[in-house]
Amino acid sequence: MRRALRRGPLQLVTALAIFAVGGAAFTAANTVPATSAGEGASAISGFALTNVAYNLDATNPTNILTATFTATAANGDAVNTGLTTYVEFDNGSGNWYSCTRVGGVAPAHNISCDTTAANPNTAVQLTVVLADNLTAIIAEQ
Repeated sequence: MRRALRRGPLQLVTALAIFAVGGAAFTAANTVPATSAGEGASAISGFALTNVAYNLDATNPTNILTATFTATAANGDAVNTGLTTYVEFDNGSGNWYSCTRVGGVAPAHNISCDTTAANPNTAVQLTVVLADNLTAIIAEQ
């Protein structure tokens, strides 16, 4: 009986050692993908609008067909030419006309806005009477 007691603790220690080694082998096989986390802040600069011009309809000069202007990035970004641009000419009307970049050398971008009722963003023809303010929303992509 004494001999059985001696083997019992030794067998227990041996079993625990095997379990510890086996457990370590399983945890060593885990992989975790590389991830990133961080925080940062940067000032948001705007655009200076110049060379604003309106192209009137020759048949009905009270209608504005297009409006063009140059938008120059205040931060001097000479690389990014992807812009999303919307303009509103009738202050507070909610008629935002989508525009396209038609050229220029960054940071100066030539922008053209279709202000007819065919503009995909609004079905309202811009008229000289309605145009009382120019508000532009421009975001670099």
